[in-house]
This record gives sequence, C-alpha cells and structure tokens, in this order.
Amino acid sequence: MATESMIERVARSLLAADYPDDVGGEMEHLWWDRHGHTYFRYARAAIEAMREPTDEMLAAVRAAASDQIYSNGIGHADLEDGAEAEIITAMIGAASKAAP
Repeated sequence: MATESMIERVARSLLAADYPDDVGGEMEHLWWDRHGHTYFRYARAAIEAMREPTDEMLAAVRAAASDQIYSNGIGHADLEDGAEAEIITAMIGAASKAAP
C-alpha cells in the first residue's frame, strides 16, 4: 500500500465512502475493477481543487511551521526533520474540516 499514488489513495477512499459495507471484501475488488477509472477522475479533481489553498489551510501551515522552524545561526530559518509532513498534514486537515 505504501507504493500507491496519492491519487489512488484518494480514489480508493472515495470508493470506500460509497460502499462502506464492501471495504476489504470481494465486492470492493468488483467495484474497483468496474468503476476504478471513475474514482480516479474524482480523485484527480479533488486533489487539483486543493492546489489553491484556502485561508484556513494557509493559517494551519503557518501554525505548524512556526512550531517547526529554527534559526541555523546564520540568518536563515530551516525546517526541522519531518516538518514538511506535519505541515502538509495540518493544511489538509484544515481543508477537510471546512463546511461542505
């Protein structure tokens, strides 16, 4: 599962949201084989929509980054190891909490 793309992760999550009783079973494979291409289109559209961050997403990034930035002593600020993932998680978390 670690090698799947983000688009496939989102597509499979959308499929699971539509057919929660079939997740992990034979029906999931059937739905995926028949309709996976449609869920890939939906997933691409969903990810593309996040390309332009909302004000809430930007605020979440600023908050996460302020906890992760340190001065390297020569006038530059650097992110601590692993900060990128935390910042992305904060941004997407803010996006997922927005009202539909």
